[in-house]
Amino acid sequence: MTSSPPRRGLAGSEIGHNASTPTLTSLNLDEGGAGTKRQSIDIEKRAVVADADVGQERARSVNEGRRTSGSTYSSARSSPTLENGGTSAQREDGEKENLLRLEGDENPLNWPKTKKWVITIVASYCFLSESLGASMPSGGAEAISKDLDMSKEVFSLVTTTYVLGYVFGPLIWAPLSELRGRFIVNLTSTIGLGLWNVGGALAPNTRTLLVLRFFAGLFGSAAQSNSGATISDMWAPRVRAWPMMTYTVSALCGPTLAPFIGGFISTASPTSWRWIFWTLSLTSAFTLASIMVIGHETYAPVLLARKAKKLRQERGDSTIVAPIEEAKVDLKEVLTVYVSRPLRLTVTFLPCAYTCFVMSFAYLVLFIFFEAFPVIFSGVYGFNPGESGLAFLPVAVGIVASLPFVAYFNRYYVRKRDEKEGPAPEARLIMTAYAAPLFILGFLWTGWTARKDIHWIVPMLGEIPVGIGLIFFFNSLATYVVECTQRYAASALAAASMSRSLLAAIAPLYGRQMFEWSIGWSMSILAFISLAISPLPYFFYQ
Repeated sequence: MTSSPPRRGLAGSEIGHNASTPTLTSLNLDEGGAGTKRQSIDIEKRAVVADADVGQERARSVNEGRRTSGSTYSSARSSPTLENGGTSAQREDGEKENLLRLEGDENPLNWPKTKKWVITIVASYCFLSESLGASMPSGGAEAISKDLDMSKEVFSLVTTTYVLGYVFGPLIWAPLSELRGRFIVNLTSTIGLGLWNVGGALAPNTRTLLVLRFFAGLFGSAAQSNSGATISDMWAPRVRAWPMMTYTVSALCGPTLAPFIGGFISTASPTSWRWIFWTLSLTSAFTLASIMVIGHETYAPVLLARKAKKLRQERGDSTIVAPIEEAKVDLKEVLTVYVSRPLRLTVTFLPCAYTCFVMSFAYLVLFIFFEAFPVIFSGVYGFNPGESGLAFLPVAVGIVASLPFVAYFNRYYVRKRDEKEGPAPEARLIMTAYAAPLFILGFLWTGWTARKDIHWIVPMLGEIPVGIGLIFFFNSLATYVVECTQRYAASALAAASMSRSLLAAIAPLYGRQMFEWSIGWSMSILAFISLAISPLPYFFYQ
């Protein structure tokens, strides 16, 4: 039995089942006006539905009076009316519309599951390779500071400048991703990231290193939005939780594993810290090879443009044009529409604003929390830089321990979706309700047990609830905002990346001083902040 398809809004997002859930159905994000109505000039047909039991998508066509994801061709020309009430141009356009649509395996949503998982892993690895760069040099803080004659305050800029690149990079990469596709962004940014890290390995002084770190962060920021958008291109909402989990784990495992790796590399010799940057460059080289061998374009409008070009060559018909090819792309258009879109989403679209706020908080406390580890484990327990890096591993243990909970909450989401017979993005938020209490537990546990008369394993174990809470925050919010924005997932994730990176960039400037003042009370401040935001998920879920 075939049920009637749900109505779809912007980017093919299903609407009409839950009026309380904001969706991008009326915001015009293509023509520069936030909140203006879009004129219905096109027809879209898109195939996607996930099987309830095995998670395999079945094709189904959806007709809509809007051009959204650019999956089909249509036009509205005036021409003489025929006897049957139609026009010759309309009949011709109808034939072209049937030709110019993604069918079967042309549509990334219908690719074999194995292919989608391989591309998902490559996209997540892109994110992992750039997230390693954010904190790996912190493991070699002592060696870098001594070799380049830096103070502690100046060395904090090594992390700050990299994360500042995250703030400005998404304004470049997210628009480029939505104009030219995901593949070219992955390729270009990975090459740039590797080259800037080579420069870091050869940097002769502090100023050079800081400049190179900024540009490395600028290129590395592409994966923050592009990897999640790539995953959303291939996976329907019903089966998206686990693929997005790989994206989230890669985002969080990088900062937790990198100081451990960097610490042991830097202890080999006074100048071995340079191998931190060589290691990051080699990681980028492996990422580049993976993209070139395994990577595929996943963005539907770009795939449709490629098909249109092929049809023009085969049929000699220059009028077969995909919607993305018709878009006016000049400097003014890029600046006023594409570059500004992440900012407009943050200001005008409530789900994106909420996601940016909560993710910013989580990233801020994460980077402040990490500033405590050298103070606790080197200052209180006398660990060397390599051993201090081990302190980050319990956070990674918490991330892995969260997997069964993610599976449980995904079943909850599927149940809610079935009950409503349509999308239920707000059901993704239930995990965030448990994240803040876990943060509070972890902060107080770690902060007030970090004493010489208590074994070092005790404060380390307190990091595990923080790791679980991080996954609860990031996985639920990233999946939620992707499902709310669909085609503009790259811009939405870019907005979240910019906001959280702005706060994270300033954390190293004062984090260590906080914990040198008082470990217990500094952790209590983080716990109080967590307590203050804990009611928000309940309010927004309702």
